[in-house]
Amino acid sequence: MTREEQSAARPRVESRPAGPEFERRRGRWAEFRVGFFAPLFALGFLLGRPRMWKFTVLGGLLNTIVFAALAWWGVTHVDELTALIWQPPERAALEALWWALAVVLAIATVMLAFVLTVMLAAIVMAPFNDRLSGRVEEIFRGPAPTTPMGVGAAARDAAIGLSHEILNLVLYLVLMVPVVALHLIPAIGSIASAVTAFVATACMLALQFTDYPQSRRRFRWREKVSLLRRELPALFGLGVGIQFLLWIPFVNFMLIPVAVVAGTMVFCALDSAGRVPFSDRREPSRTASRTPPDTKPFD
Repeated sequence: MTREEQSAARPRVESRPAGPEFERRRGRWAEFRVGFFAPLFALGFLLGRPRMWKFTVLGGLLNTIVFAALAWWGVTHVDELTALIWQPPERAALEALWWALAVVLAIATVMLAFVLTVMLAAIVMAPFNDRLSGRVEEIFRGPAPTTPMGVGAAARDAAIGLSHEILNLVLYLVLMVPVVALHLIPAIGSIASAVTAFVATACMLALQFTDYPQSRRRFRWREKVSLLRRELPALFGLGVGIQFLLWIPFVNFMLIPVAVVAGTMVFCALDSAGRVPFSDRREPSRTASRTPPDTKPFD
């Protein structure tokens, strides 16, 4: 058998693609950049793997319809929303400020519509998103042998996952109460509210899209929040990067699948670097027999 035939006969092992890397501690700004560019790595990852598009097309279409409907309603009613805060001024000198406030509210409405879409997608599209995340983790960390799971255990995990999604939504709404209250401050209140909403939304998106690999490990909700606090620079960068992709035409169609991949990449990188301090609560055989591919990590 020739060398070419021997090479062709060998089973193909997918090499580990490029992605975020946290093997050594860096400054906060450097780790922010790693998280920020993770969605771009994820976009290239998906575009280079047509076989995984089946996880993105249906979810992307449904998510786009829901997001477009919510955002369209908010933008078309932005005049009424602005009037609730500040009645249209009669003086022409203040009219520019009123329209500036309307633009800020329009942007905030679009971001809120996106967060609501994410929350809805986390429930409706959970099976697709979890399978996509699991496939990404398998490529980056190696195969994870599955253990038999009864109907009761599956129902319990689903109930826990749903309760975590509800807690995420409650947490976000609680954070948004003082954000909305900032609008009551004259002049700078609306700008401060928009900036604060952007920060809160970035943190919530990071928590949401790193949830899938954490849920497979059966982490508690407070542990997920604790990881967000511990690795805030990188995860905040991830949330900001996801928000920026929202404004890129055509890319935003598949934004949620890209965000699922990016969140899984970042979590796997943190886990590989030993920066996830919580124990995996799956069966011991599920983690003990796990062998990553024979490739350099995240080169």
